[in-house]
This record gives sequence, structure tokens and C-alpha cells, in this order.
Amino acid sequence: MTPENYEQLLAVLEEAARDLMEAEVQTLGLGMSLPGLVDDRVGRGILSPNVPMTNGHTPAADLGRRLGLPAVLLQESHALCLAERHYGLAQQVDDFAVLDVATGVGLGVMLGGRLFTGHNGLAGEIGHMTVVTEGGRRCGCGNNGCLETVVSDTALAWQASQKLGRPVGGDEVVELARRGQIDLSAELDGMASYLALAVAAVINIFNPAAVFIHTPLFDIEPDLLDRVIARAQQRALPPSFQQCRILRAQGTKYQGAIAGIIEALTDAVAPRIT
Repeated sequence: MTPENYEQLLAVLEEAARDLMEAEVQTLGLGMSLPGLVDDRVGRGILSPNVPMTNGHTPAADLGRRLGLPAVLLQESHALCLAERHYGLAQQVDDFAVLDVATGVGLGVMLGGRLFTGHNGLAGEIGHMTVVTEGGRRCGCGNNGCLETVVSDTALAWQASQKLGRPVGGDEVVELARRGQIDLSAELDGMASYLALAVAAVINIFNPAAVFIHTPLFDIEPDLLDRVIARAQQRALPPSFQQCRILRAQGTKYQGAIAGIIEALTDAVAPRIT
């Protein structure tokens, strides 16, 4: 069943969670990640175009109350950052960033071993950086020419739709391209250039030891990452670029939600044992 409102969404999530809890020996907490804008101070969804029924609500806390569990809500890109920290290639890295290129483009940043979320959790909306100043496509945020209008699953699906003469979704276009049923090499090459701009900006601003890129676009053309790295080198400050690795992310959003509740539980217990 596809939820039509917030209460239906909670009911579906509760049923799924209880099934998992019955299969586990002990459940200590609930982690949830949400795309869009999330106020992580109170765990409230502010603006989620893909899950709009969560806007203005605290889905993790509300579900946690139904299940009798502590709960934490994370923005998806921030969750990916924690996933890479706990389960991926950043387990020994204190300063790194994760670029999430999917339906949109998000950024998670770890500084000094701590997740950087900004004043009220809204940091990392790099997908809404203007990169096309003349004639850019309209973005869901209301502006024109945002980064995610030219490099994302959604952008690639739009370009593929123009070629095919019919609408296609992000998952479908990835499969069509992987099977060679549509040639998107020129479009992907253009995306590599825009993604390189974002990578260079992250390197110049945060001076990370590593930038991890999470995207299904690399499944279409595996050498796309090499092009991104080469073009980012042309844009980034040499001293910062030379000390930064650019790699494909290994962590998943599912792992990010788990990592989020692990950190929340650890922080809650730590004061009692120190």
C-alpha cells in the first residue's frame, strides 16, 4: 500500500518495524533517514519533495513512541556520511565529505570526527548551488539552474525522456543505459563536468582528507569517476586537492539510519559512564 497521508505512512512503517522487531533478539532503537530539509535539533521534516506528508512532522519520534523505542531522524546525506564513517572507507578518517547524487544532490560533511549539520540541520544543500546562470531549468526549490537540474538521476531521466519521446524514471533510465538501449554518453560527460565543479567546491571550502561520491550514475559508465577526478583537479586549489582522495562511496542510506541511532544511543549513555 502506498501511503496517502502521514498517518498511513506511520502505520505502514510501524507494521514493518514490528515485523523486524519480532525477528530480532533485542531492539535498542530506531533510526530513520529522510530526503529534503530536516531540522535535526528536533527531528522534524521541513521540506521533503519526495515524502511531502512528513513536512512539519517528527516521523522518527512519532514512530518511536508507538514502538516504545528511542528514535533519531537524519537527513539522508548526513546519514550517508555516518554510514561511510561506520561501515565504509572513512572508518579512520576524521575530515571527509559525502556527495549524494541521486534524485537530487546532497552533501554530508564530517569535521573533526563530528557530523557538521549547520545551525539547525540544513547544511549540505549543495544541489541548490546555481551553476547555470542563463537559461537554466526550473528546480523544485523554485530557482533556475541549480546543480541538481543538470547532474542527478532526475536530470538524466529528463534528458533521456527528450530522446525517447516518452517519460522515464531514474531507475529505468539507469537500466536502459546499462543495457545499451539508449546512448547517454554525451549527457553523462556533461554531468561529469558539473559534478567536478561540486567536488572542487567541497575541497576548496572544507579541505577534507577524502570526498566520497554516492551515485548510481557510476554503474552506467564506470570511468565516469575518473573524468570527475581529472576535471575537479583543474578547478580545485592544488594544495587541497593533492591531500584529498576522491572515491566512490560504499556506505548506504540504510546503514546511515543504523549508524544514526547507534550514535544517539552512545551519546545518551556516555554521560552516565564518564
